[in-house]
Amino acid sequence: MTKTSLPLRTELDGAWYLDAHPKVAEHFKAAGVYRYCEKLTGFHRQVAEVFAQGYNGRTITIGREEFHVDEAAIAECTELPRTGECWFKTTHSTDVEFRSYLEPVHSGLIWNKEIPADFLKPEWQALLKAIKLYITCEGRYHRVMFYHFRLLNHFTGRQPINLPHYLHQTLKKMSKQVQAKPSKLATRLSNPGLITLLIKELLRKKGIEWNAFLFWNEFETEAAQQEAAKPQQGKKGATPRSSRRRRRAVSPEAQEAQPSASKKKRSTRKLSFEKVEGASREPNPLQLPYPDSESEDEQPQETNEPAQDLDQQVQEGELHIETTDLEEVPPSAEHSSEPVSPKRSRTNMLLQELFRSRDNEKQTKIHNSHLIQRNVKLYDSCQEVIAIHNKTVERNGWLMRENARLYRQLRLLRRDKDKPAEPEQSRPAGLDTLAAIATILGEDQIEELPKEQTRRSSRLKKAPSKKS
Repeated sequence: MTKTSLPLRTELDGAWYLDAHPKVAEHFKAAGVYRYCEKLTGFHRQVAEVFAQGYNGRTITIGREEFHVDEAAIAECTELPRTGECWFKTTHSTDVEFRSYLEPVHSGLIWNKEIPADFLKPEWQALLKAIKLYITCEGRYHRVMFYHFRLLNHFTGRQPINLPHYLHQTLKKMSKQVQAKPSKLATRLSNPGLITLLIKELLRKKGIEWNAFLFWNEFETEAAQQEAAKPQQGKKGATPRSSRRRRRAVSPEAQEAQPSASKKKRSTRKLSFEKVEGASREPNPLQLPYPDSESEDEQPQETNEPAQDLDQQVQEGELHIETTDLEEVPPSAEHSSEPVSPKRSRTNMLLQELFRSRDNEKQTKIHNSHLIQRNVKLYDSCQEVIAIHNKTVERNGWLMRENARLYRQLRLLRRDKDKPAEPEQSRPAGLDTLAAIATILGEDQIEELPKEQTRRSSRLKKAPSKKS
């Protein structure tokens, strides 16, 4: 089996596999994992995919909710003990006892990379398969890797490990693989049952209902998933009941011969129309976009009077009409021998137009309510994005000002460093005193004073003394 054809790597629903193997169930109960297997009652594929695409090892944000998923959260939601060594399958270990699980014929083999699952003793094969079904979720049941013996030692009590730490590292590794290669999400996604269990428990602590969370984040609800999971019926059961019923054309002779063969359900509908002054008495009082089925020119003189009476009753007050539930008529039964009265055709047209307008109005209201909810949600999201953008702009401005200040200080430090050091010159004893006095008094020509003093001292040296 190649990597591209791996099945969905998910856990089993419930602990029915453990109940079918009592010895395996005892090992799981001794390790404290049986309760975790009972909690795995299903998974949500869309939630698991979003989790794998956005999990950074610590937090995951789905919609407006942020979830903190770490080793402690996994231990609290799954009720798994955190005792044992913090170990993961990527850790290279050579002191793992594995020969006791093999058959005596294969106990002396030299380990290469993997071995067939048939090399194990029969009493350990069911336990190893349970570990793959509930913990590793690999789908590779025909081969055994070296780290599988480390997990066998945990469930047999020989060398326990910290199972919440192991599951946390599994989710981190899976998320990194999915984010590195998004096109291989279908084959890289694993442990969706654990992900769904974590999200459900964290939502329950926040007081948020699971179905409401799915609805507001545009995920499929559980009811929609159950309907999609139902097996599709055949052609006979797939068609609705109303479309299966057909109205048969019965001749007047056959109808009189069998009066009780077909019973029609009769319903009374009440139509109320407001009285409008100056209403026209045209053949089409409702101004329908299509002409009447039978024009007045083609009707005989006797059939015009009932139509006019119907129009007059509609304009003057309320009209009680008894109609039958009409069913779809096949094309072969269109030309029936039953005569169609103009009064009945006009009544059917009025009813169809009225019911069609009511249905359209109801559908429009439902559609508008959905649009309003969607627009409110988009508006809230836009406001959050705008607030985050404003904070980012302020932060960037402060960082730019701070960088400019640090850059100026750095330039000053470099300038002082590159400036050559001035050599110290021997000055007469009185020069330092004169320079200090000039600094105190604030005189501008500080350098001219030493020159004058130097000239005076040179004249004194050249002049002969009076004593000599």
